[in-house]
This record gives sequence, structure tokens and C-alpha cells, in this order.
Amino acid sequence: MEVVALDALDTLFFRDGKPFSMGEETWANGLFPPPLSVVYGALRTAYFSEHIGELKLANEGGDPTSSLRITFSALYGGGRYYYPCPLDVVQKKSKTDKKEYSLLNLVERQVGCCSGRYGVDLPMQLQSQELVEEASGLIDEISFNEYLQSSTVPRYPLNIEKFVKEEPKVGIGRNNRTGAADEGMLYRVGMTRMHQLKLVVGYSGLTISGSLMRLGGEGKSVSKERTEKPDVQEPKPSPKTGDFFKLYLATPAIFKEGWRPAPETVPGARLVAAVVGKPLHIGGFDMKIKKPKPMQRAVPAGSVYYYQGESEELRRLHHYSISDYGEKQGYGLYYIGNVNKDM
Repeated sequence: MEVVALDALDTLFFRDGKPFSMGEETWANGLFPPPLSVVYGALRTAYFSEHIGELKLANEGGDPTSSLRITFSALYGGGRYYYPCPLDVVQKKSKTDKKEYSLLNLVERQVGCCSGRYGVDLPMQLQSQELVEEASGLIDEISFNEYLQSSTVPRYPLNIEKFVKEEPKVGIGRNNRTGAADEGMLYRVGMTRMHQLKLVVGYSGLTISGSLMRLGGEGKSVSKERTEKPDVQEPKPSPKTGDFFKLYLATPAIFKEGWRPAPETVPGARLVAAVVGKPLHIGGFDMKIKKPKPMQRAVPAGSVYYYQGESEELRRLHHYSISDYGEKQGYGLYYIGNVNKDM
């Protein structure tokens, strides 16, 4: 597996799923971190730019990039790797500036209580005895390992705004014949500037020698340098955790059944509880047929699923991704963690 750090040389733009067309919508929102399908496409483009004679094979039989697979993703800043904060980590609501974090407790669901948000009955639920809210942000590699190994509360999730600033870009559409501004063609694009932050991805099945590549809207350049994958230690089931484990999504996932993996995705175990974030709308543009790709709803990174049963078969079958769609593009990268269950 090749692991590379991508460092932006300018502002970048990764569009969200909202339709945008000058004259109809004037505001294009940015999305960060970008879906890994964007990085996947950029890696393929970088390869073909180095092997221009093979471009005719793109998306055809014998495509030299068909074996490309993204197997790792993280952010790197200030000398540390960062991951999306797990959604079972919550922040206590307070009128002061003091921030207190805790983990939701896994408990038996009360009779007659159902999960209206997910539309199904699960045998257990995640709850807190206090008024809490989502603890959004990033956690560093040390906290992430502790979270997976012993289900401990991460140290103060870091706001991503420490590394990322939005720099809106305003533009106009011009008449190609006269060069004058067209009426109703004013638009705004939410560009992103990364400050001392790098996108780190691991991939296999492709060799790219160049040190520069284009990424995101407007084809802005990023530098590419080799780096090391951080040491993330997934725990094995232990007597302390019994037969419960959690499945943490490090990247968005697209499932056939909407918000949850299908039962056969995790053989030998049953889903007992979940905390899932607001869905992302993932689209894109098909360069072969020159049309937008169908919009899909993805479960966001940081979502956590609690299972009862064995996790070894899950590791053996999937290893990297549990997404039903786009697994080669880096959707559904996951880690398995321990559960401290106090009934």
C-alpha cells in the first residue's frame, strides 16, 4: 500500500450535493473533508497524465487504473493524525465555556420505546443521563487508539476550523460573444484554504511517480509526498467487553438499506444500537457519458454501530470497507472497537 500526504498549494473546492447552476442557484457550498471518490478520480487522472497514451483505455476493458483501491484516510496537522470524532462521544450542555465530554451508555431499550429516527426497533439504545449535544470535530491518533481499545472518552475534540478556513469566491458569467457580464450570472463559491493540514490517503493497485496532482473543482494543484500510515491498533474481543463490539466509520458509507449495513455484512453478529449522523448527498460527474452521476445518500464518517456477536468474520470478509457502493473509492472504511457495557 502506498500512503501519500496531499498538501494544497492554493484554496480548494469540493462541492456538496446541492445542485448548482449559474442563473438558477447563486451559492455553491463547499464540503470538507472531500468524499474520497474525489481523491480516487484525482489519482486516476494523475496516472493518465503520466501515461497519456493509455487514456483511450479509461473506463474500458484493460483500464490500467481498474485495480486502484483506497484503503486508508486521515488528516494530518501539527505533527499528528486526526480522525472524525465518533458520534457516541457527546458534549454536556452548559451555559459556561467549560466543555465536558462523555460517552453515551449502552442500555436495554425500554418496552414500547422504539427508534423513530431510524424507523426500526433495536434491542438496545445509547443514552445519557444528562442534557448533551454532539461533540463534533476531530480526535488525534492517541485518543483514537484509546477510544478503540478501551472505549474511553477522547481528549477534547479539536475544531476543524483550527486548520481550515472558508474563503468565498465571487464571480460572474460572461457572454462569450460580447465579453460582457450576463444578467443573473453572479455566483459565489465556498473555497477552502487548508492551513498546516494535509489529506493523507493510502491506496493500492496503482503507481504514480509525480509529485504534483490536481484535486477538486477548478483543478487546483496539491503536492504529493510519501508518508507513513499511523499505527491504529484494533482490539480483539476480551472478557472485559463480553460479546459486544462497536464498528466506527472513518469515511462515509453507502448502504443498500439506507442508514445501516445489511445483516449479512456483519456475519455472526446482530446490530443492537447505533448513532448515525445526518446523511450526506454524494453525486459527481461521469466524464464518459458527460452527465451528472445519480445522487446517493451516504452515512457520514464518525457514525458508530454497536453489535453483539463475533467480529472476526467481519475482519476476514471485508478487511477495509463495508460500504455496498464505492468501496474501491474509499467509502465505508471502518475500525472495530471495544465496548464497556454497564447494564
